[in-house]
Amino acid sequence: MATGEEEFRAGEFVPAGRYVRVDDAARRVIELREAGRLPSSFDGRVAIYCRLPDPLDLGAGVPEGLRRERRGIR
Repeated sequence: MATGEEEFRAGEFVPAGRYVRVDDAARRVIELREAGRLPSSFDGRVAIYCRLPDPLDLGAGVPEGLRRERRGIR
């Protein structure tokens, strides 16, 4: 699900994008339309997030050698 490249804590300033909370079974997804701080958990624990790949990037998360070209429907 997450790219797994880097983890971010609640309160950290991060670039715009989609982030998933990975320290909780609910897997809450946060979308920041502009750079900002990730929200706190309000449950007494420090929330940990990972950035999700851009849903419009069809090759996101796929190793370079395994990517296929996008083909039109015939």
